[in-house]
Amino acid sequence: MSTNSHDSTRGIEEGLSLLSVNDDSADRQKSDIQFDHTQCLFCKHSSIDLDENLEHMLKRHGLFIPDSSHLVVDIETLAEYLHLVIFVYFECLYCGSQRSSAQAAQQHMVGKGHCKIDILSEDSEFRDFYDFHSTSDDSDGRTIKLVPEGSNGVVVEESMRLPSGKLLSHRTEGKRRLNQHRTTYTKVRSLPPTSQSTALDISRPPSDTALSRSAQYESNKIAKRDATFHNQLATLRAADRMSLMHLSRSQQKAVIIKARKQVEKARRDENEMLLKRQIKANR
Repeated sequence: MSTNSHDSTRGIEEGLSLLSVNDDSADRQKSDIQFDHTQCLFCKHSSIDLDENLEHMLKRHGLFIPDSSHLVVDIETLAEYLHLVIFVYFECLYCGSQRSSAQAAQQHMVGKGHCKIDILSEDSEFRDFYDFHSTSDDSDGRTIKLVPEGSNGVVVEESMRLPSGKLLSHRTEGKRRLNQHRTTYTKVRSLPPTSQSTALDISRPPSDTALSRSAQYESNKIAKRDATFHNQLATLRAADRMSLMHLSRSQQKAVIIKARKQVEKARRDENEMLLKRQIKANR
């Protein structure tokens, strides 16, 4: 993320009115579990900091933040949004299926191997947090090339830079293909010919009906998420909404998420203060 974008986002965060964020009881009920950057999103493991938590989630659950160098928000903000998806919407990060509780969503993701995010799909909500229009050279000067349309059986090697600067590498079989018109940059290495041939699984293509249902489901999910986002915007003061207009959608999401976090912290502090007063009065 560029310095100008970061400074712009930070300035608007500071200018947002805490009281202008939605305060309905349903949201409060779903947000009982506050985001903690040291707490694993998929189990009860606690780490000492965000770096260690990200490393734990990568090694234990397979959560990898792809192309982190192209994020337009910091990794903690993205992690907080992932927390929102799981603990507020009770949804799987990968397939989007909704469960009856956050715990059920966690069990589904761990059981299905869905502790990951997908930025390859055109309709992926997580693409909003990326900007793929920058140069194709990474910070270490290594060559990065596009995965061309029609390529099969490749190993995609990517690196995730933690907030501390530590670099974590991740290797996954490239079962999915990037559209050649996209500018998603990934490090690739060809598999041996034998591996390439075995990677070409011949499977029956999904029926038109199945594709239609899938498209309808994705459309409904995106529409619901967009409606929630617009409702959150609507709860802001007119001046706050105007101050957000020049930001990208992902930056707007980041600002609103952080503003909500500040509101929740203010509520907790107020409740603690009231409790202390009550205890003191009863002595």
